[in-house]
Amino acid sequence: MLSACRLCGSRNLKRYYTQGNQSQYEFYKCMNCKLVNYDLSKGLNQEKYAREYIDPSDHKHRHNAGQTQTYDFIRRTIGNSGKLLDIGCGNGRLLFLAQSAGWQVKGLERSGFLRDSIKKAIGLDVEVCDFLSYEPGEGDLFDVVVLRHVLEHLPDPVLSMRRINSLLKIGGYAVLEFPNIEAPDLKFKRFLRKMGFHKKKYAPDYKPTL
Repeated sequence: MLSACRLCGSRNLKRYYTQGNQSQYEFYKCMNCKLVNYDLSKGLNQEKYAREYIDPSDHKHRHNAGQTQTYDFIRRTIGNSGKLLDIGCGNGRLLFLAQSAGWQVKGLERSGFLRDSIKKAIGLDVEVCDFLSYEPGEGDLFDVVVLRHVLEHLPDPVLSMRRINSLLKIGGYAVLEFPNIEAPDLKFKRFLRKMGFHKKKYAPDYKPTL
C-alpha cells in the first residue's frame, strides 16, 4: 500500500479504485488534498504510446483531438507567438499546430521512436530526455510550458512543479492537464464494477501508463 500522498505528504489515503485482471494496480485518493495517487511500486508501461505513430498533421484522426484542444486553449488565452516547450510531446501534434501559427517550439520525449517519427513526419527536432534533467541554454527560457496527463504519475510532483517554474520566463504560463477521474461516465463505470455488473478484461501484459 502507498504510505503517503506524493503531493502533500498526508497518510490519510483511501483505496479509490483498481486496474488489472487481479485488481493488482491500486489507486489511492488523498483525503487531505484530493490527489489520486497510483502506487508506482506496481510498475508502469511507458511504451504504450510508442508502438505506432499517428501523423500529427492529420486533422481528423481522433488521437489528435486532445492536443488540438490544448492548442486551441493556448491560442484563445495566451496568443500565437513566443517560445513553447511541450514536455512529453507524444506524436508532436501540439508542436505542429503551434509552429504553424508562429510559435518557436521545442519538444521533450522519453521515446526515441517518437523522436525519430516526428523528425520524419514534420521535420522537428525533439530531445529525448527526462525533463527533470533537461538543461536549456543560457537565457533559453519559455513563454509557455505544457505538461499533459503526466504530473499525477511522477514520484515527486512538487519538485516537478519547481522544475517547470525554472523553465519559464517571468510572466510565463504553465499549461497543465489532468485526467478527470470524477467525470460522470467514469464514476458510473466504477460503480458498475464495484457492484459486479461489469468486469473489464485487461491484456495479460497490461500496466498503467505514464
